[in-house]
Amino acid sequence: MLQRRTLQAIINGQRRYVSQTPSRSTISTSEIVGETVTLEGANQMKEARIGAVKTSGQSRRFYKKVGITPLETGGGTQYMVTLDSRIVKTPMSKRLLLPTKQLASLVAFEWDCQQTQIIPSSMPMMTLSTTATDVLPEKKNMIIDNILNHVQTDIICIRIPESPEQVGLPERQAELYDPLNHWFSEFMKTKGLQLNTGIWMQKQDEDLMRKIQWNLFAWDDHTLSALDSLVTSLRSFVLALALWQKHIDVDFAIMAVNVEEDYRLSEDLIVPGYHDIRDANLRASIDAALLYLHLIPPAQLIH
Repeated sequence: MLQRRTLQAIINGQRRYVSQTPSRSTISTSEIVGETVTLEGANQMKEARIGAVKTSGQSRRFYKKVGITPLETGGGTQYMVTLDSRIVKTPMSKRLLLPTKQLASLVAFEWDCQQTQIIPSSMPMMTLSTTATDVLPEKKNMIIDNILNHVQTDIICIRIPESPEQVGLPERQAELYDPLNHWFSEFMKTKGLQLNTGIWMQKQDEDLMRKIQWNLFAWDDHTLSALDSLVTSLRSFVLALALWQKHIDVDFAIMAVNVEEDYRLSEDLIVPGYHDIRDANLRASIDAALLYLHLIPPAQLIH
C-alpha cells in the first residue's frame, strides 16, 4: 500500500489550501516511484486499460500493487501511474501522462484506496487528469467557450432588482459581489463585469473578454481541465479566479454562490440537512479542482 500518512496529508491540504499551501518539497513519494524509463522502455511495458471500468462502481478491483513510473521525454520528465506494473491508460486508450510527481502520487493514491469495487466518483484527480488527456485535445474550443459563457453570465454580475418582494437581497448581493468585481477589474487591468438586473443580458467588455480568451488559449490542458470544473461548479469565472489566486477562501465562495437560494428558502421550506449536503458536494468539487491546480506547474497569467 502507498505511504498513506503522507498522501492523506495532501488530501487534507485541500481544506487548508487557501490559507496555507503545502510545499511541494515536503511531499515524499519515494516508496512508490519506480525507475525512470524512456519512450522505448514505456512502449515495452504492459498496459492497464480502464475503459471497461463502470462508472456505476460495479467493477471489481483487478490489481494489487499501485506505483509510479517516471518517463523521460525530450520535453522533460512526466509520470505514469501503474497497476501491477501495467501503465494506466485512459478510457480512450491514451497513455495517462502526468506533469508532476505530486499529482501522479495522488492519482495513484486514489487507485490504491479502492476496495473490492472501483468507485470512479471517489477519484476526482483521476477524472480531471483523464479529461485533460481525452477531452481537451479534441474539444479545447468547446471547453474555452464554456468558460467564456460563464463570464458573460457570471453570478456576480446578475443582480436582483429592488422590489418589495426582494427586500435585502440586492443589498446582500452588492455587499458580497461589488468588492469581488472591483478586485477582478484591478487584477485583469480592464473594466469589471457589467451588471445585469433585467431580462436582457448586457455583453461584457470586449477588451476583458479578449484578455480572458488569450489566457485560456495559452494555458495547458491540465490547467483548463481543473479551471473548467471550478468555473462550472461555482457558475462564476470571477469566483474561480479569486479562489485560485487566494483572494477568497472556499467558505466565502460557497456562501457567495448560494446567496439567492439561501434568501429564497424560508425556514419552513428547508429540508433538514439540505444545506449540509449541498455545501459538502460543492466543497468536494471545489477542493478537488483547487488541489489539482496546485499540483501542476503554475499557469502564467496575462494581466
